[in-house]
Amino acid sequence: MRFFEFKLPEKDSPFFKKIFSELSSLIDLAQELPEEDPVRKQVSDYIDSLKNKTGVTESDAILTAEHDLLVAMAKAIGGSEATRVLLDIDGFKKKILKQLTKYSEVQQLQGKEKLQSENKEKLDQAKKLATKIGKDDEWARKLHNILSIYENDKLHQKFLNLCLNNQGLKENYANGTPLQKLNLKNIINPELLELFSNQAAFNSLANLPLSEGTGQGSGTGPGESIFACLTPDTKKAGKSDLIIGGKVWEVKGGKSQDSTGWLDATSAKATDIRAAFLNGINRLTKNPKKEITLKDGSIVTIEDLVNNADFREKRFLNLKTIMRLLKPEERYETIDNIYEKIAPTVKNNSKLSKIYNQSVEDSVNLIVNATDAASIKPLEKMQAKLSMLEYAVGSYKAENFLIYNYVTQDMIVVQGIEGIIQSIDGPSSVFVFKPITMMGSGAAKGSPGLQVEIKAKRLSKKVFN
Repeated sequence: MRFFEFKLPEKDSPFFKKIFSELSSLIDLAQELPEEDPVRKQVSDYIDSLKNKTGVTESDAILTAEHDLLVAMAKAIGGSEATRVLLDIDGFKKKILKQLTKYSEVQQLQGKEKLQSENKEKLDQAKKLATKIGKDDEWARKLHNILSIYENDKLHQKFLNLCLNNQGLKENYANGTPLQKLNLKNIINPELLELFSNQAAFNSLANLPLSEGTGQGSGTGPGESIFACLTPDTKKAGKSDLIIGGKVWEVKGGKSQDSTGWLDATSAKATDIRAAFLNGINRLTKNPKKEITLKDGSIVTIEDLVNNADFREKRFLNLKTIMRLLKPEERYETIDNIYEKIAPTVKNNSKLSKIYNQSVEDSVNLIVNATDAASIKPLEKMQAKLSMLEYAVGSYKAENFLIYNYVTQDMIVVQGIEGIIQSIDGPSSVFVFKPITMMGSGAAKGSPGLQVEIKAKRLSKKVFN
């Protein structure tokens, strides 16, 4: 120790390196504090005092001291003074670290408060949007939580602001055009295209229920909520899905070509369809055990045929056989009984009854003369058309449709009676159809269905003999 008390440390000696390192780290650490911080000022004053004691005068700013200045100071500090300086530096470092911890806690608190404030602001915006489309605060929280899944926080805010300002779409599909085939990615505001980058988050948004409860008008159709938000002048409808510009709309669809939008304008169940069918073939069912020999030589009973008859391809041959056993007037009555379950208002509408009656007549002819799966496709179309027309003139009063696939973003927009007829009878296919069914129990749907036509579907080669 005597050596260090009376001799200055040599440059590059361990003792010199220690003092130089500690001075350098003290200055670096102090620079992390705000310039106005009292501890930083104390460090600056302390370095000034060391300069004066050691006779070092180079440089103007202490806390931006250059390498040569620190070398000179480190070389000038020796002996007991060096030990005292190291203790002082250690004390200052502890003070600085304490100050930095305090600042960090304040910043964290401010950040948390800012986050809470921003979060509250977004939730308040979500509530305003909910009110705009006719929903409550609980629905707004669900929307807010789904938007929070997106990593881009600005996207969350943009969605709410643009929708509130009726700027969610760059092109409004509700423009009166009878039939349009669109894609949501092409008509949405470009600032919201990032919505589609996270499929899981978008799926949650697309499937956010707009309706609660059970029964007619309370089903959850994919896309209802997102179109309610994006489309200007839109509210949740009472019985149907949406009211856009004062007109009632139905939203139908799903995530794939196999996800069907059911056209249940009357909520007809499979059991209702079967009851209407049985009423029409009453004469045959009086002798249920009567045997029938089919073309392939197999023998079946009337009861077997009746129990397994349906409009769906798998059981269609049984329906065809039953219909051929009926008298012409019984055939018409049977199909009329069934179609009245899915389109009662259309049947009695002065402007549309002709379409209804022609559909019954054409359906009878198609069923008894069907040769394969392709030949019954017009039957599926007729049933879908009657159901869509029932939406238009029946209790829903919804003559506008949005058929949507929330994975491909393909959408078919149908507006008015003209649009309905054009979408079914037009030269270009826009839908894949499913016929009504009599199979099922309880609340199983009996109504026809449709999907967005994404690609040509290979038809079955099943033959109906």
